[in-house]
Amino acid sequence: MELTSNNTIAEILEKNKAELLADWLKELQNTGLRRDDLMRAKELRSECQEFLQLLQIAVGHGNLSDIQTPEWENMRLLLAEVSRSRVQRGFTPSEIASFILCFKKPLFFG
Repeated sequence: MELTSNNTIAEILEKNKAELLADWLKELQNTGLRRDDLMRAKELRSECQEFLQLLQIAVGHGNLSDIQTPEWENMRLLLAEVSRSRVQRGFTPSEIASFILCFKKPLFFG
C-alpha cells in the first residue's frame, strides 16, 4: 500500500479495505488478541469490517480532530457496543483496548 501526500485516509481505506481487514485480523492473531474461546472468528471479522466501514464514512467528512461531531456518532456507538459485549464475554480491559490499537500497524505500516 503506497501512501502519498495526495491520498486521504478515506481513499486509503476504500482502496485497501480487503488488505487492511486481512492484515488487522492477522495482527490480532499474531498478538494473541484473537480469542476463539470467547468470540467466533466470523463475529470478529464482522466487527472489524463494520469498524472499517464506519471509519471510512466518518473520516470522509474531513473531520479528524473532533470525534464528538455527528459524523462520528455511529463509530462511537459501535465502540461502546464492542466494549460492552467484550466485557460481558470475559475479555480484559487491555484486550478490549488492544482490539482497536492492533489496527494501527496495518493502517500505518502496511
